Amino acid sequence: MELPPRAASPLAGPVPTSVGATLVAVDPQVQQEENLMPRKRWNKLAVPAFIAALGTVYLGLFTSGTYAVIGALLVTFVLAGFSLRTIRKKEQAGKGFAFAALMIGVIAALVTALTIVYYGIE
Repeated sequence: MELPPRAASPLAGPVPTSVGATLVAVDPQVQQEENLMPRKRWNKLAVPAFIAALGTVYLGLFTSGTYAVIGALLVTFVLAGFSLRTIRKKEQAGKGFAFAALMIGVIAALVTALTIVYYGIE
């Protein structure tokens, strides 16, 4: 026994499609997707921390000033640490940039420390 096909009604209400989004019937021919999740605000220190980390790598590769690299490392660690803390407290976006900055800074610090041990400080 087959059931008769159901007619689509524009007054049927929202149809769940995925987590955080529903289709809202505005017109029978046009359906729009409405985002129910609020957008997270970006942390203002995450991207500068990432840029400082890239600057640290640049200084380490193309200059011979060890003190400049150490200063850039300190700036990177401070910016990445503050941004990760505020991202966690305020549930902001930008965690990937801040975490990447921290990891790049840690790797650059290890390479700088090995360079200082091997060649000495200039």
